[in-house]
Amino acid sequence: MTAALLCALVVAMTFVPLLGYYIQRPPKKKELTVEEKRQRGFYGFYNRLVGRAIQHRWLVLAGSFLFLLVGGLVASHLKQQVLSRRRPILVLPRYLAAERCALDRD
Repeated sequence: MTAALLCALVVAMTFVPLLGYYIQRPPKKKELTVEEKRQRGFYGFYNRLVGRAIQHRWLVLAGSFLFLLVGGLVASHLKQQVLSRRRPILVLPRYLAAERCALDRD
């Protein structure tokens, strides 16, 4: 047990600060400004997408209602019965209830 505590102390005093040194180093590349981020990468794509959605808000609203309508039509053609009568899913609670009744009789 003493050896484990000493090993933990050595790790805590050497390895953890070493990890902190490498994790907290400043980045090698200069960070982009906000304006540059808005033009590049995923943030730029998302910024352009939201801008177009705001410009064409009635078209986006109509598209969302159309998507909702198609989802409702697909849902209306699905089978309604969730639990099958041939394969009961709730067998285990019935079995446990029967066991409990058998134990109560004894």
